[in-house]
Amino acid sequence: MYSLAVGAQHLPVELLNIAVSALKMLAVVVVFDATLAMAKKFCRSRGLLLIALGSAVTLLLLSGISAQVLVLIAGAVIARTFARPTKAKNAYLDTTSKSANSRVQSFSLIVFSALFIATLLAINTDFFSSVLISIFSDFYLAGSLVFGGGHVVLPLLQATVGDAISIQQFLTGYAAAQGVPGPMFSLAAYLGAVIHTDAPLMGALTATAALFLPGLLLVLALHQRWQSLASQPQLSAAITGINAAVVGLLAATLINPIATSSIHTTWQLLAVLALIIARLRFKLPLWIVAVLLFVATFIGNM
Repeated sequence: MYSLAVGAQHLPVELLNIAVSALKMLAVVVVFDATLAMAKKFCRSRGLLLIALGSAVTLLLLSGISAQVLVLIAGAVIARTFARPTKAKNAYLDTTSKSANSRVQSFSLIVFSALFIATLLAINTDFFSSVLISIFSDFYLAGSLVFGGGHVVLPLLQATVGDAISIQQFLTGYAAAQGVPGPMFSLAAYLGAVIHTDAPLMGALTATAALFLPGLLLVLALHQRWQSLASQPQLSAAITGINAAVVGLLAATLINPIATSSIHTTWQLLAVLALIIARLRFKLPLWIVAVLLFVATFIGNM
């Protein structure tokens, strides 16, 4: 992903345009897949489906990381308010090494919270002017809010770093991340390098570390307590609401900016629809979809 960020500018202009156009259309197919899969998993009732639809409509009207956070909070509150009362489940909680790990857990939670507050201050003020601090803040905040699956990092990062790079660069990196083994978070290396043009390697390393760090800290802080917490009816209901809101968040991003910036002609629309249908009906592998899109884009530009 880092090599793509620093090497793309050296490609011939015509070849680069074809590659970018194909990757942007690939992003439409991939995000549609992810949205549909998450909807099937997290929106199994009419109420949760309504939360997802409401979130999508809200985020199509409002933009920015603040709107996304408010939508997630609203999803949690609505689901918790209207959840049917249930008895708490018996949860397994390993207490064999509680005393030995309590300090590590407390320290990890304190560090996570302190960095989260610091990133909010860095994003909402102009006090921090360093490019690397800005990158760390944006990616740490996005990593802290990812909920429900790796693809959720797409709208969160787009909201936080959208002003620093073009939507074309963003979607190119996102689509390219599909072909890289490992988690979706590898996108951070590409984006960090693109944002920090003066020191792309430092930008890539900072962005990647910042995106992974919140998850690591939360695992250290909550890995022994999460099962017990999540089994509580009130919290469990809130989590289902957040998951449903996340589906709406991803659906809104699929429409704008992904589809609106990727599909400009009739043949592009038909190509994307045909490949979405092929994925649903025949389980067409993603690499074949990518090849077909490159071929179609090449023919379309002849």
